[in-house]
Amino acid sequence: MDTTKVSVEQAEESLMIQKASYEVGIGTNLDLRDAVVALDTAKKNYIQALYSYNTNKVKLEQVMGLPVK
Repeated sequence: MDTTKVSVEQAEESLMIQKASYEVGIGTNLDLRDAVVALDTAKKNYIQALYSYNTNKVKLEQVMGLPVK
């Protein structure tokens, strides 16, 4: 999950850079759209990792009969 969180942070930074590049005229609309798609994908991957982690944690707790920290 930490890796996917870092990916989201990197995608956010890349989007900021692409926005700035586009605003000053050195970036293209396609570059900007690619950065938006990359951020959306990174966020989706983070949410999926979080869901999988929590789902598997609950399954482990059910099998063990004990809470997992």
